[in-house]
Amino acid sequence: MASRGVVCSHEQRARPAYAAELASGWLDGGTGAPVNGWVLAGIPKNRVPLGTAMNKTSISMVLVGGVFAAALTVTVGAQATRSSNDGVYTADQATKGDAVYKEQCAACHGDNLEGSGPMPPLAGKDFLANWQGKTIGDLFEKTQTSMPATAPGTLTPEQATNVMAYLLSVGKYPAGTPLPDKMDDLKKISIDTPK
Repeated sequence: MASRGVVCSHEQRARPAYAAELASGWLDGGTGAPVNGWVLAGIPKNRVPLGTAMNKTSISMVLVGGVFAAALTVTVGAQATRSSNDGVYTADQATKGDAVYKEQCAACHGDNLEGSGPMPPLAGKDFLANWQGKTIGDLFEKTQTSMPATAPGTLTPEQATNVMAYLLSVGKYPAGTPLPDKMDDLKKISIDTPK
């Protein structure tokens, strides 16, 4: 088969079309010269040979894309090392967060975190639909930079952390160790369905 790769020199004698392929430039370089006893089959003019720069670039791009996707998967997996089910806040933080919530958040999000109008709920299935798979750090950042709606960015890191603890307690997540107030640490805690 001239279009599929290497043709043994004894096969070329058995194929009547060999001379026509040689003349048409289908064989390597149009010469048909044996290389170590083999005649390299040529490539039809409408096909790109595997060794061309175009194919090498395409193969390189596929490999680079695969490596990038693998690195991204490892990076994302490495970010969230704890779960909201791991006891990531204390009852004291939740109590303090309750007071901040009532003062700064309840007017828009409701006394029971149910949300109202354009203000989303901060507990229950709708909350999980929006936040599951993200991190406490994502929620902390949103809260600290854009809440309360009447005075965005006025919550201190401690207040925002305590509000996160309150949201976790209302969401029936277990209490445990203190919730950190540093973004790097909060990005390592994923928001999961309560157990």
